[in-house]
Amino acid sequence: MDNVPQKLVLQGPVGKSLMTKGEDIEALSYIAAAGWEIWYNPKMHIYHYIPKNRFEREYLIKFFKGVGLSRHRTRMLNYKPWQKPLIFPAYFVNDLRKLILHFWKYRDVLETDVVAAAQFQFLQSCLVSPFFIWKKMYLKK
Repeated sequence: MDNVPQKLVLQGPVGKSLMTKGEDIEALSYIAAAGWEIWYNPKMHIYHYIPKNRFEREYLIKFFKGVGLSRHRTRMLNYKPWQKPLIFPAYFVNDLRKLILHFWKYRDVLETDVVAAAQFQFLQSCLVSPFFIWKKMYLKK
């Protein structure tokens, strides 16, 4: 596909790493930006087998960390370059607000509640996502 770069920033699961999920969203964003339609077929059904270990705390924490770390990239794909520095502070402040509120609400159960812990990891990763992506894009070349 001519509109999708050969190498995406988000690579998806590589080996056992779940660090930069969202490669599908990144690719679809390039396709849509080039003017192609993205179709949704509600009659299509996909059955996805999920192994039991993917419902365990350790896997869920890693999974949501990877989703959170890719958040900045997927958010910024739909903005023009001049808009990105303007929108970044709003996202950062809002992510910090969400993280603080979540921590305050669930601070007593973060060690025992898998869902609260996974959400907390996601919010933490969203907050640091811009720095993670910037490092990945600009310092690893």
